[in-house]
Order: sequence, then C-alpha cells, then structure tokens
Amino acid sequence: MTDLSGNRRVRTLMIGSRRMLTMPEALARERMRDAERNARQARLARHLVAARRWGRLERMARATREKHDGRAVATVEALEVSRSS
Repeated sequence: MTDLSGNRRVRTLMIGSRRMLTMPEALARERMRDAERNARQARLARHLVAARRWGRLERMARATREKHDGRAVATVEALEVSRSS
C-alpha cells in the first residue's frame, strides 16, 4: 500500500480493540527480537571469556608470587646461615 507521495506504508488491520500486524511488520519485529537475543548472548559470552581470562591471570600471578616468595625465603635463610657461621 502506498500513500499519495508514493511512499510505502505498513498496513495494519484493526480487529476489535487489538491491532494485528501485517506479515512484513511481524517479520521485522521477529528479526529485531532475534537480534536483541543474539546481542544478549554475545554480551554474556564476552563476560564469561573475560572472567576466565582474569582467573587465568590471577592463577599465574599467584604462582609467580609464591615462586618468588620461596626464593626470597631461601635467600634470607642462606644469609642467616652464612652470618651465623
């Protein structure tokens, strides 16, 4: 359906107090819902990937700190042994 200026209009049908959508409008709304759902899923996936990445970095940092703490303790003990001799 077109108006006087030649532009296409989406036609809706009124039944009682409800508005019924035409097929193109219904399809457009369904595509919009799908796009929103896909965007939500993508945000969730990015959030989970970031959480895993930060968890991996945290484990690596903890292991490095423990390794360096162990070396520091060994160095201090060696200095104390050499001073007491």
